[in-house]
Amino acid sequence: MTEGAALLITVAAVLLTVLIWLATRAWRPTVPVLLELLLAAGLLRLSVNDDWRAIAGAAAIVAIRTLVKYAGNSETGLASAAMLNRPAGRVARRQGHPVEGFH
Repeated sequence: MTEGAALLITVAAVLLTVLIWLATRAWRPTVPVLLELLLAAGLLRLSVNDDWRAIAGAAAIVAIRTLVKYAGNSETGLASAAMLNRPAGRVARRQGHPVEGFH
């Protein structure tokens, strides 16, 4: 039964991804939905079949999901304070977040 649910979630992930892409023509709202649903399907599979392939599959989805999250977020990802050569305190204060230790 759990394998069937995992397959249903995987199919739903692909269909929703296509629908969101057709509606928005943008990857930012599309990829997170795909990755969240694939992670759910992978965790369901992992609950039934705890071999190394299932563990590696779930871990790969988590890694990709995390990478996409940080790469797509310009405040914490590739355009972080270190990459922009700005002190973290200035960037955080400019965004309205107080940072202790920076004046």
